Amino acid sequence: MAPQAFERLILVAASLAVLAVAILAGIERPLWYDELYTYYVSLQPSPGATLRALLDGADNNPPVDYLLRQASMWALGPSDGAFRLPSALAFVAGLLALYAYVRRHGTALAAFTAFALPLGTLAMRFSYEGRGYALLFAAAAASLLAWQRATERPTSLRHLALLTGALTLGPFTHFYGVLNYLPVVAGEAWRSVQRRRIDRGIVAAIAVSAATLPLLLPFAQNALKIKDRFWARDFNALTPVFHLEKLFGPAVIPAVLALTAAFAVAVLLPAGAGGGAGRRADASPAATTSGRRRTHELVAALVLAATPLSAYLLAELYTGALTPRYAVAGVAGFALLVGLAATRRSDQSGRLPGLMVAVFAGSALALQLLSWAWQRGQPPVPDGVRAMLASHADLPVAVDSPLTYLEYAHHLGPELGARLVYPMDAATAAAAYGENTPEISLRGLQRVTALHLRDYGDFLAATPGFYLLASRDRSRALAICLLKDGYHLELRAESGGLMLLRVTPPDPANATGPPACRDGTVPTSDR
Repeated sequence: MAPQAFERLILVAASLAVLAVAILAGIERPLWYDELYTYYVSLQPSPGATLRALLDGADNNPPVDYLLRQASMWALGPSDGAFRLPSALAFVAGLLALYAYVRRHGTALAAFTAFALPLGTLAMRFSYEGRGYALLFAAAAASLLAWQRATERPTSLRHLALLTGALTLGPFTHFYGVLNYLPVVAGEAWRSVQRRRIDRGIVAAIAVSAATLPLLLPFAQNALKIKDRFWARDFNALTPVFHLEKLFGPAVIPAVLALTAAFAVAVLLPAGAGGGAGRRADASPAATTSGRRRTHELVAALVLAATPLSAYLLAELYTGALTPRYAVAGVAGFALLVGLAATRRSDQSGRLPGLMVAVFAGSALALQLLSWAWQRGQPPVPDGVRAMLASHADLPVAVDSPLTYLEYAHHLGPELGARLVYPMDAATAAAAYGENTPEISLRGLQRVTALHLRDYGDFLAATPGFYLLASRDRSRALAICLLKDGYHLELRAESGGLMLLRVTPPDPANATGPPACRDGTVPTSDR
């Protein structure tokens, strides 16, 4: 078989393996809290209805990811697998873009290295999660690939259109996708300095894409509503460092296994058997291009790899919110840096490096399969909790956690799920617990799906007795307020760390003042 045909075969096989693992995991894992927002918005009967739902506050992200999932469920039916399929496809597309970027001027082994590295990182998780982070990852990789091709044919309208589209995809998928402009702008600026002239076509493509950003302002208004009490608002200058650990921590085990395999082969095989002949056999025709002439591509990859830092700066200056997933594009940048570095090594096509890449990728996928196999036996609602709720059917059940409420209401079905209620409003939650993002978000989601949400004071006034489903390890706003207001909580059942408590009103004769939480103001000293 010709080397190029063999390379394509390996690439197709690797892509299908990643896609299969992502699809299997997506089918088996229950939808969790964040995904349910995307799911219900994507279930709208038309793209126009989806856009209206987002503008009305049903969720807080730009529209492209929802529209793609809506199309997938139209084509395949409203299943969890169809809902998550766009994530799997986007992730594989991002890997292929990384491969193509490195392969353009490097070796096949270096390109496969860039392809394989994200498999062991947090980015792999988003390949089977129904949120926009896989598409955000893919948009970052596609933007650099489109820019690379445009630099080679700057007069090609097709290449410039692809660059415009790839850049636009990022922010219309997630607001932090605006950071995808930075590596392209930095790389193009470096290229312009080297060439001592500006490439007007590429600059125009970037400008046309940037001109679409004002269209996102109506969607951003919903995100600004939860900015002040958002759960991810606590960060500092060291946060990007900790985010690197979150992003790349999962790669430790595959990396250790890859190094162990390489060491074992090096010890067992005779000297020289691990590499040597044909070191340049897998190089592309353009691999001899001067490294100095391609430094703009390295600059772009460096800036993309620095996304955790740029995400921190964006959060500090404007958004006020930061989590590792917002910086997932940094994984793509780091993969490109590793692939470009592998191209420059003299032993780049030796057997040991190839073995390390194969073991790393294989072990990363194997770990995902193990996680999928374990998840198959885990029901979305534990059997003990389901039995506990079924055996106490005489009163409504208030859920202390908004996350637990939404997940259980979805997975329990109409019979048991209809008994659950989340009686907490944004003002009371902010006063009692310091956060109110879920309370605001659930009210927005209620506009597109049936949810049993009540204000705290109204619920207590109308419901003299009820059960409380709460965690033994962590009290949320509802449990805190009930205790502050003197309600009696009696344990009736317990399963897996969740308690079912019988709640009865306080004795009016023992009341010492107005209820602490009824007016949404809990004294700071009492929290």
